[in-house]
Amino acid sequence: MSVKAFLDFIELRTKVGSVIPFMAGFFFTLYYFHQIDPINTVLYFCALVLIDVFTTGWNNYNDFHLAKNETLQQSTSALGRQNIAPKVALRWLIGFISTATVLGLILVWRTNLIVLAVSVLFILIGILYTYGPFPISRLPLGELLSSLVLGFGNFFLTVYVNVPADQLVDLRFDGPLMLFQLNWLNVILVFVASLPTVFLIANLMLMNNICDYTVDLENGRHTLISYIGQKRGIQLYQLSTYSCYVVIIVGIGLKLYPWPAALAFASGPTLLRNGFALQKSQEKRVVFGTAVQNLIVFNGFWLVGMLIGLYL
Repeated sequence: MSVKAFLDFIELRTKVGSVIPFMAGFFFTLYYFHQIDPINTVLYFCALVLIDVFTTGWNNYNDFHLAKNETLQQSTSALGRQNIAPKVALRWLIGFISTATVLGLILVWRTNLIVLAVSVLFILIGILYTYGPFPISRLPLGELLSSLVLGFGNFFLTVYVNVPADQLVDLRFDGPLMLFQLNWLNVILVFVASLPTVFLIANLMLMNNICDYTVDLENGRHTLISYIGQKRGIQLYQLSTYSCYVVIIVGIGLKLYPWPAALAFASGPTLLRNGFALQKSQEKRVVFGTAVQNLIVFNGFWLVGMLIGLYL
């Protein structure tokens, strides 16, 4: 497999969907909980990236096999576009998930069984995204589950591996007893803090489905857009985008973010311009990059604000 084919297979450009929530969770942990475990952070980040590339590669692998004809194989999967042999792709996938599993088990040993339970759940969702009799990507659940896994789940685990378990969720054995402890207030606050990444990651999937509306119907994909239509899909996209600014105000009010996090509002002109672009055109090659740009620009300003807040 050539370098170009490999990068298309793992869709390197989409990894911001994992890296940005990780960075957001990292800075939030520093500000709100005032602590970081460097070893756990590195272990988690490496496992996270490997799981992400596995999930993307697995989606491409299954899209290739599920495509109804050769033309759709070429347009919907990197295996078809780059002429990647399915056996070669499968070997890479086994390597990704095996390495991630080893790193994950080390992390579980250093932390808590909650990491194992949450990780298994998210990997299962990733596998079922394009596999099984009813793949999630072909149902109106893709935006919700992908945003919860990558936006909230990633953010939450980044926080979790860096703080004492009793600050969030604790699961341990005491002889024949299994003890479970939930700090529900902190979990809710972490969820609120993660919402900007949840909304903008949901928009990546929503944008993709808005642009692929016709092709998805031809290929048997009944995504959310096939139920609500492109017009309402665009309205939902805009609502999700601008809700991020509401969360910033709420987050500062709840002291989840320092006041310099309001720097995120500097992204407003870019996000507004990109919203108008989507209203004018739903052609993927023209507008899909704007969803990625929104994720990067908004969080870029927000993270700079969080960093400034750490030194005030």
